[in-house]
Amino acid sequence: NGCGATDPTELTITVNPLPVITLTGLDEVCLNSENNVYTTEAGMDNYVWTVVGGTVTSGGTATDNTVTITWDGATGPYSVSVNYEDPNGCGATDPTELTITVNPLPVTSPIWHD
Repeated sequence: NGCGATDPTELTITVNPLPVITLTGLDEVCLNSENNVYTTEAGMDNYVWTVVGGTVTSGGTATDNTVTITWDGATGPYSVSVNYEDPNGCGATDPTELTITVNPLPVTSPIWHD
């Protein structure tokens, strides 16, 4: 018929920024150090925790904003990282990683008395 709409249809698109993920906790510990808690933002979805060089003793699931770790691998640099989806369903491009230095336990030399 050659008829067109008098006004174009407009759709407003909201582009949400990617989340900026923070991760807090000790970054230098002794070998076999227990109960090390690492925390990120609460109220997010689908948390993905990755721990290298330690054992997760609590938390660290898809619904937890914290993870508790025992650093029992050996001495050296290790890491804990996290990513998640914010309420808009957006996740960071890369997980946020914290490098952990696991120091050896001190060696106590015997003291000799005459």
